[in-house]
Amino acid sequence: MIDAMLLEAIRVERIKQHQTWIESDGAEGKRVALDFAEWSGCDLSGINLSQADLYGANLRRSDLSGTNLCDAHLRGANLRCAILNGANLNQACLSNGRLYKAFLANATLENADLSWSNLSQANFSQANLKGANLRGADLRGADLRGAILEGTNLSRANLEFADLSGANLKGSNLSDVNLEWALLLGANLTGVNLTHMQRTDISHLAQSRVKILNFRVRRFGWKIKVNSFYYRSYWPYYSQ
Repeated sequence: MIDAMLLEAIRVERIKQHQTWIESDGAEGKRVALDFAEWSGCDLSGINLSQADLYGANLRRSDLSGTNLCDAHLRGANLRCAILNGANLNQACLSNGRLYKAFLANATLENADLSWSNLSQANFSQANLKGANLRGADLRGADLRGAILEGTNLSRANLEFADLSGANLKGSNLSDVNLEWALLLGANLTGVNLTHMQRTDISHLAQSRVKILNFRVRRFGWKIKVNSFYYRSYWPYYSQ
């Protein structure tokens, strides 16, 4: 009990020093630089942790709702089931992170690096991911409804069973992406690069707002689900 209280006191003091460092433009206080910090289950909501270095930190199940993590370094961090609703993660580095079942509804992640991260079943509904790097990310079963994904790099990402209904994917890179059984109802796919896109449920894709697509798909067998019945269709090479 005493150890837990001591750790909490140290954490509070370090956060206070970091906020002083931010407010004084580095003249006073000290930047949070805690590799592999053990901050799981903590209430860090609404705190200014911009530019903090939390490489490999354990923030599992922590509450970071509304927290400012702009330019923060969180490479390899464990954010499993963490609450980041409304958080500011602009330009943050989260590559190789673990965000399984994390809550990021209405969060801003413009130009953030989430490459090769585990984002499966994470909630990104209404989140702003404009210009983010999601290359190789695991987004299986992720909720991306209404998300802004304009200009994002989703190449080699796994979006199997992901829900992208109403998402804005204008100008994004979906080359070599897996969209099998992904929902794209009402999604904006203007100018999207779908080079070598893997098998998907194109009955949903067909209902998306597609204007200019760069399809370079060689003859391939596509499995389409229509009213619970399956049949094979072949989509010939098409390039525009």
